Amino acid sequence: MNAVTFSQQKQLPAYNRLLLKHCVHLLSHNERLLAFKGFRQQLNSDDNKFVIVTRTPKEILPLDKSTNEIRMSILPSIDNYVQELEMSGFKNI
Repeated sequence: MNAVTFSQQKQLPAYNRLLLKHCVHLLSHNERLLAFKGFRQQLNSDDNKFVIVTRTPKEILPLDKSTNEIRMSILPSIDNYVQELEMSGFKNI
C-alpha cells in the first residue's frame, strides 16, 4: 500500500505516531497534499507526531557537480514541505 492510499483509509484505527522515511520526494505536490491531509486525519490528537525523514540529494548519490545541481533544482525544498504541511493543517512544524 502506498502512502497516499494508506492516508485515505478510514477503517484503520487512529495513530499517535506516523513516520515517512526516505520517500517524501517520490510524491508529487498533489500527492503530498492529499497524503499529508489524510495523515493529519489519521492522528488521534493534536499533540501526536508525524515525522518525515529525508536527505539532501548530495547525501543520496555521490554524483558530479552538474548532476547534483540538476537534482537539487528538481527536488522540493524543506521550506516547500513545511508549507505543504501547514496547508494540510499541521502546526508546530
